Amino acid sequence: MAKDKTSGLEYVGWKFWFVVFVVVAVPAVYASFQLVTERTTPLVPVAMGAIGAAIGAGVVSWAVNSVLQYRTRKRQLAARKKARKR
Repeated sequence: MAKDKTSGLEYVGWKFWFVVFVVVAVPAVYASFQLVTERTTPLVPVAMGAIGAAIGAGVVSWAVNSVLQYRTRKRQLAARKKARKR
């Protein structure tokens, strides 16, 4: 296997998504318990909170990945430009 030349973080993966999911899940479930009526089963707000947390974690992971990939691409273009000048 070839060793990767870049030492920086190029993307965030499923571990980051899971951490964000866990962090967002608690307030999302609490908020969904506040939104439903008293007659609903507890499974409904838990499911609503989990789905909302999954979507929120996906959006945050996508945004972080976009920024990281933009910075990596910019760094690579600068390195190419520097290499051409030599």
